[in-house]
Amino acid sequence: MRWRTQGVTLFAALGFSLLHADTITTRDHSGVNGSLIKMAGDEMTIIARYASGEKTLTIKRTDAEVIEFNGTTFNSGAPPRAFGIGPPLQPASAPASAPEPADTIILRGAQRRACKLIGIDERLVHCVGKDGDYPRRIVLRILVGNSL
Repeated sequence: MRWRTQGVTLFAALGFSLLHADTITTRDHSGVNGSLIKMAGDEMTIIARYASGEKTLTIKRTDAEVIEFNGTTFNSGAPPRAFGIGPPLQPASAPASAPEPADTIILRGAQRRACKLIGIDERLVHCVGKDGDYPRRIVLRILVGNSL
């Protein structure tokens, strides 16, 4: 019985260690720490931990300013009632023919790579462009829409 309990504890610890720690900072400078589990299309899904428990939040790509891959998974305070804390964002007026801005990926060693970000999963940051995909372990942050 003792081995079984230790095995379950080890399995649970291993499962939690497989989740990545990430921070999404929005254009209104709010931040959410947690595990970014999916980015596809125009939405990101992050599991955030609070004192009251885990919350799954969906954030629109257009509301994100920076995505950081780091060791912070816990949020102090209460979870937001709805994401988009602060004043509503005003869409930037741009000509209809203006190209969509590229995202910038900051790699370990302060290397920057421009790409059109198309998705994030457990292992990779997916980009359209000459360099293709990047392993999450070498990506420090993503400047969404080259916002900084």
